[in-house]
Amino acid sequence: MVSISSVKITPDLYEARVYISLFKVQNPAAALEKFKERSSEIRGELGKRMRHQLRSIPQLTFYIDDTLDYVFKIEELLDNLKKDKPEESL
Repeated sequence: MVSISSVKITPDLYEARVYISLFKVQNPAAALEKFKERSSEIRGELGKRMRHQLRSIPQLTFYIDDTLDYVFKIEELLDNLKKDKPEESL
């Protein structure tokens, strides 16, 4: 499953950085490469749908959003700290 977690557009509207979140994907690098290969098709489809709202369609650059992995790692570290810390007696 692939979802778009965020899109950041440069102030000049020339480039859109698309951050995708991958769930249960065996090879994230290969999935990202597929998006990069098909970015012109995706941009063309976006142009068809947005032609009356934008003068020019920005170039699309895809990135993997790994913030959820980072959050899970931090939570795991905090849980390990709680387990290692002896309980204080009153």
